[in-house]
Amino acid sequence: MDSLKQAIEQKLMAWTETIPSSLLKVATQYALQGKAKRFRPLVVLRLIESYGLDPFLYLDIAVALEMIHVYSLIHDDLPAMDDDSLRHGRPTLHLAFDEANAILVGDGLLTLAFEIIAKTTCINDAQKVKVIQILSSHAGLSGMIYGQHLDLLFEKRTPNQEELQAISRHKTGMLLSAAFQLGALVGNPQNAAIWEEIGHDLGLLFQIQDDVLEATTSSDKMGKSKSDDLLEKATFVKILGLDASQQKIASLTTKIKKDIQRISLSSSTIIDLINTILTRQY
Repeated sequence: MDSLKQAIEQKLMAWTETIPSSLLKVATQYALQGKAKRFRPLVVLRLIESYGLDPFLYLDIAVALEMIHVYSLIHDDLPAMDDDSLRHGRPTLHLAFDEANAILVGDGLLTLAFEIIAKTTCINDAQKVKVIQILSSHAGLSGMIYGQHLDLLFEKRTPNQEELQAISRHKTGMLLSAAFQLGALVGNPQNAAIWEEIGHDLGLLFQIQDDVLEATTSSDKMGKSKSDDLLEKATFVKILGLDASQQKIASLTTKIKKDIQRISLSSSTIIDLINTILTRQY
């Protein structure tokens, strides 16, 4: 395992040790384990590293973001939302434990993320305020949660391409954009606007990839159930078709690579990570 990813896993588990011994603690640890890709925390840290800084010093920022992401997945999997049965190759949290504890774990991870930022010593107070602003705005009622709302809304009617992109921009793109902004906040705030745009484009690309993979790949390989088909949700493949969806991925890939060329970096580690996202197969 990549040493930075291993450090993220260890940091996540270390924070669960602050929870009193209970079923809630076991359920939280279950939620944070599994075959997660950790793209978002890795983006934060690899971007910081690409500006010549030691990424291991900023693990708290990365795991706070990941806890918000995991909370969103737990709640998205619930029966009232997507009613998913598989996540990272294992039963979803509400099936492995129960619905009430899944809700509590999600609530707890969201809250813990901000406790981590409040307690961290890796950034100064002004940077903490900015991190809180980025996390709360991108995860909140005008960000990721709004995207989840739109996703539920369009279960009742088929969205057009622009509406589908709005869902993706908020539900998937907001936290990925936050990851790039957090990395830029530490590495080079002057580049934050460019990285924000890259994050939004990569978030859209990521969602189209998901839709293509769901249409062409088995649930076992993807590690999650095909809830979009079961709920008859609109996807980019259904709206645009498979060929046009793949062309959209290619177009976004070209744009992202051009935007990256506008930035001067000390190393290519963030570019290498972005390339793994651009070419992922599950």
